[in-house]
Amino acid sequence: MEEQMIRGMLASLVAAFLLSTLAPRWYLAGRQLIVICLRLFNYLLLAILGDAIRMLQPVGPSPAAACGAAGWLAAVGGVARALVMLLIPVAWLPGCLGAAMGMQLPPLQHLVLHGLSLMVLAHRAPAACTQFVGLQPCAGNVVGAAYKLLQSIISLVAPGSHRRLAAAAETASDAQQCTAVVWALQASLAFLLPTLYVWRSQLLVAIKYIDGQRHWRRRAEADSALHGSAYAWLCSPVLRAAEYCTGEWTLAVVLAALGGFIAGVLWHHQQNA
Repeated sequence: MEEQMIRGMLASLVAAFLLSTLAPRWYLAGRQLIVICLRLFNYLLLAILGDAIRMLQPVGPSPAAACGAAGWLAAVGGVARALVMLLIPVAWLPGCLGAAMGMQLPPLQHLVLHGLSLMVLAHRAPAACTQFVGLQPCAGNVVGAAYKLLQSIISLVAPGSHRRLAAAAETASDAQQCTAVVWALQASLAFLLPTLYVWRSQLLVAIKYIDGQRHWRRRAEADSALHGSAYAWLCSPVLRAAEYCTGEWTLAVVLAALGGFIAGVLWHHQQNA
């Protein structure tokens, strides 16, 4: 099954390249459908990521061994391995960023497809985290540190939540803490950040196209089309809101991470109730 999915994705990439080279008009006409298929293949590769978690299991200490039982150098390597696995096969951040930024879609299509894809990833997170913390000795250390960092940030923003968050953390397993951390990463770095990047880059290209029109009639038509599109009533307001407080997207990305983390905390609190 995995081999068939890889072959299908490679065949789609080759077909898209040949079509864009030999028949650019046909490629432009069907580009959106091609991109949607490629992005769907990107998320179908998640079935292979479970094997990647098992393949990258460290050789030597058993999965139940304490992190760093073989010395500080082994501990550094174990933490680095666990961090890479958390970001790639568990949270699937490179796949989300690469699909959104490298295979761009118009605003509404991007929002629907990327949103549905992230829902699938979020649904997969508990099972992936259970496998992750069960196979990696240092996974609990990495996840615990990230969980405490997010918990501390929320406590600074809302001091009254510290006691409840601490109580929830005491009853949460490593896999449940991992799920909360993964949801925070996916809400901020996998969803909001690439969405803002794609919308800003597309909006800049549209504005540059309008400015490049020398004939006043064509320029007026292009400007009117832009103001009636999703770039005007969706992308521009979202980008302005994201840049309102800090001038960049830092605060918006952090708030998205905290939102995903709170959802994870509420989820595991309900599981343990």
